[in-house]
Amino acid sequence: MSIDGRWIEARDDLVTREEAPMTTFFWGRPDDRGRALVLVHGAGGSHALWGGVYRALRGRGIPAVAVDLPGHGRTPGPASATIGAAADRLAADLRELGVAAYAVAGHSLGGAVALTLASRSAPGLGALGAVCTGARLGVDPRLLAGLLQAFPDTVARIARLCFARGTAEATWRAAAEAMAVVGPEVLHRDFAACAAYGVSAEELGAIRVPTLVVVGELDVMTPPALAEELAAAIPGATLARLPSVGHLPLLEDPEGLALALAELWGRAFPG
Repeated sequence: MSIDGRWIEARDDLVTREEAPMTTFFWGRPDDRGRALVLVHGAGGSHALWGGVYRALRGRGIPAVAVDLPGHGRTPGPASATIGAAADRLAADLRELGVAAYAVAGHSLGGAVALTLASRSAPGLGALGAVCTGARLGVDPRLLAGLLQAFPDTVARIARLCFARGTAEATWRAAAEAMAVVGPEVLHRDFAACAAYGVSAEELGAIRVPTLVVVGELDVMTPPALAEELAAAIPGATLARLPSVGHLPLLEDPEGLALALAELWGRAFPG
């Protein structure tokens, strides 16, 4: 049984919210106390990117729930035009689903969504995981133009930069194919939202929930310096560095990322 009658079972513990006219897809379910570790993907992503992390967390008894943001994966569009709009939608979905208390861990764009929720003191939020993200996410205007004018080549370039140098071409090309599924309009909207996003030092300083900032030591998309600045700006935040990892620890080191998030969950919801 679901916590509120609206979680619908499917294969491999997939669940969704069935509620016209919008349907948000979730993978996993909260525990019987209505608690969840909510995993939020980045630009062009979906719940599937969290597969290895999700399974590692569930194996530790942590109620992980991965979401597809609007216009991504199995959630219909349109994609959110701003980070704030994506945060508002996610908060509303969790509230409507009866999630009473949660930690949120977001990757890149998803990290910006998570930071926005924390900076707004979202009701029920008990911990923050910011993975390969920052208080600002600069985007080269040439990349934005390329997504509309030369989509396949630009997506391939993005995917290559997301992995540590030396990663096999087959690996980053597979990631490019997965990212390209959302199409140029959605991916352009994602990166435009990142370009316009920013959280002030005052907003970061007001965050009071346990916070973990995670960065790959070889990340060139959101370099370690950004993670260091972010962790320094949030009171009590801890910084976790994943060695030999680029911008996609979800795929490059899912066990290491899951371990770090499990420790965060334990800080927020001991026992």
